[in-house]
Amino acid sequence: MASNKNPIECIFICHFHHTAGPRILCQRNLEIERNFLSNSDQSDDSQEQLFCMLNKVMQDLNKDNTCILTVCGAVIYLNVIKVSPDPLIPLNFDVPVLLSPINHSEHQWDLVTERISPYINGVNHVSRIVELSKLSIEIVTACIQNLIYCNAVSLVDLFRYSNMYICTTQIVQFVKNKSRHQEAINFISAANAPKAKFKDIFSMYSAMKRGARYIDICLSFNPRKLNINERNLVLYGLSNGYIRQLRKYPVLLKSSDVNKTILGNYFNGRNSLNIISCYSRSNVYTLDLAIERDKRIVSVWK
Repeated sequence: MASNKNPIECIFICHFHHTAGPRILCQRNLEIERNFLSNSDQSDDSQEQLFCMLNKVMQDLNKDNTCILTVCGAVIYLNVIKVSPDPLIPLNFDVPVLLSPINHSEHQWDLVTERISPYINGVNHVSRIVELSKLSIEIVTACIQNLIYCNAVSLVDLFRYSNMYICTTQIVQFVKNKSRHQEAINFISAANAPKAKFKDIFSMYSAMKRGARYIDICLSFNPRKLNINERNLVLYGLSNGYIRQLRKYPVLLKSSDVNKTILGNYFNGRNSLNIISCYSRSNVYTLDLAIERDKRIVSVWK
């Protein structure tokens, strides 16, 4: 990736043939249609144009990791990207959260992204976005997966007051990095109200620990009185890695009880309470209460 540490110092434009190996080329269509490289060998002006073009590519990629060229009426888009493993496929009830705004005026996104982006608000889960956009689940999940790959979107669980969150070690950096304080205040403050105070925001984060459900924290602090939007508080913390959710995984003590228990097939330690409630369309509070009362089931928080 182009950066100050590893700048591009030389550009070698080639086409790799599976038997002949690399062959020099510069936009084959330009050469075929306009003899671009051939003319460059014969004309001083063409050689100067080629030099300026490659120099612009090197400078722009080193500076911004992107470059747009206009050559003989053709527009060429170049980007330097980091090759990463494919992200996990989003589940139906995962909630995508935008990490950076999607600017439709720049025309850098595909039509599917432009269609679903208005519904990516940190509230709608994947299935809801499918319903609102009137697209297939396969198309929407593939698009969201691509946005995750581009670091434009992250995934969080459905927001519920019954959820439990804990702080990560990144919370220390959040406190030290004062440049993020105002950003957090702007995002977390309640609408149509005075700005929240950073100390109140941090106090609510600090109260997130094992055994403390979010509803109990809200009842204790009364975030509305502190001008804090409690949903945005969680979204901001999750998106930036300052907090993480503790998930409850029900497990049947005896495998012989699978068929004796409603939803017993789900109680295998691999499905969280939220996932079970979504797939079974059960009320999470009612389901949680039933699990707590059933002595055949134990719950693991992790």
